[in-house]
Parts: sequence; C-alpha cells; structure tokens
Amino acid sequence: EDLPRMDYFGLCDPYLRISVDGYVAETEVVKVSLNPKWETKIVIPIFQEPGPRTNLNVLVECFDWDRRSDHDLVGVYSIKMDKWTFGGPDHDWFELMGPEE
Repeated sequence: EDLPRMDYFGLCDPYLRISVDGYVAETEVVKVSLNPKWETKIVIPIFQEPGPRTNLNVLVECFDWDRRSDHDLVGVYSIKMDKWTFGGPDHDWFELMGPEE
C-alpha cells in the first residue's frame, strides 16, 4: 500500500515479478493504483525433496508499467520459502525496499 507516485501525472501502474530458484512469474498490471491488491494465484514448481526449504529465497519485485519506456522498479521484498509456505506470513502487505536501498 502507499506506493510512490511514479508517472508524470502522479500515478502508478504496478505489477509484481516473483522469482524462486530460477523460475519467474508475473502478475497482471493494476492500472492507476497506489494501493494495489492482486487476487492472483501463482504456482511455482519446486524440484526438491519435501521438507523445509530454507535455502530458497522468494524475491518479489514491484514494477511500474510504462507504455512508452522501460518499466520502473518501485521496490523489492525478499522472504525465505519456508516462512512463506509453512504457516505463511501473517499479513497481506509487505514493506518494499526502494531500488536504491
């Protein structure tokens, strides 16, 4: 929530790129929103034995979609796979670290 204003008119068209162990998936773009919410289910194939996967990192990158130029990085969030899958995070919003951090 409260994404920074990224476009000329003070808007943001965010989407997420989720990366795990070389696999990358993207959400749809939420047009004109500083408080986007995705109702998307993303299935990421993990080819490891069952059990805690503390060595895998989930990288979530938030981009501002732009029609006429490169998409701008809004921020990133990183979490270990076992914290996400075994019990999961207990909140819906994640604090992004800015691209310069």
